[in-house]
Amino acid sequence: MIIGNPAVVAIESVIVEAYERLGFRALGSFCLHVGGFRYGVYAPDATMLAGPINVVERCIAERGTHTAPFAEQDAGLIADTYRAVHYSDEAYDKVCDLDEEEEPADYFGLSWTQFRECIHAGQIDEWNPGCDEAFDDGSYILQFDVGDRVRLIAFRCKESKYDHVNPKPPLSDMWFSADDCGHAPATLRDVWLPADEFYTILQQWRDAFYEEWKASPKRPESEEEMSAEEYYAAYQRWCDTFEKKTKASSQETKSAD
Repeated sequence: MIIGNPAVVAIESVIVEAYERLGFRALGSFCLHVGGFRYGVYAPDATMLAGPINVVERCIAERGTHTAPFAEQDAGLIADTYRAVHYSDEAYDKVCDLDEEEEPADYFGLSWTQFRECIHAGQIDEWNPGCDEAFDDGSYILQFDVGDRVRLIAFRCKESKYDHVNPKPPLSDMWFSADDCGHAPATLRDVWLPADEFYTILQQWRDAFYEEWKASPKRPESEEEMSAEEYYAAYQRWCDTFEKKTKASSQETKSAD
């Protein structure tokens, strides 16, 4: 199921197995298309879909509140700053022994602490954290409300310098500079669209997801535990379902075009 225009913004999801348990909702995939690039793990067992539906519900409810003071700055710089403040040991080491008022204003005129407070206050809407494992391909989706428009900055993080180290050191021995935490330039997309159009896409996907979930046969909570044999049989079934649904969705998208 694809709602929206993948060349601009669209949500793509597949339910391969629905569950009675609302904390699961369904197993499948959830991806976001931004500027013609798909973000998210595109696989039959990518994630449980309770997280993504909750994120979309929250986003609709919080419309107009994601108003960071740097929302109109360069997209690549916003992406790198967001990652550095979250993950860079270099950025943390600069401020860890300072009082907040002593921190340099290195991040669009904000200190390290102030930038993190912007994130925690919801002035940037982060899609990744609440979407369970949907964006475990290294994708990040940052959303801003700017007047009557929405800005989406989407990217994947660059390859870690430790990815090809064998044996890999323990996490406690790894150290990341701000540059190590940057985005992969080829994956960066920066899309502006009318707020009404963006939030309509969210509402239409939400409604379509609930309809599909309600109509799907559901695994009862009593049957959620599976043996290894049951799991592998189920995995093949999930793959078959995923292939059929993605082919049907692709044909529907082509017909719409």
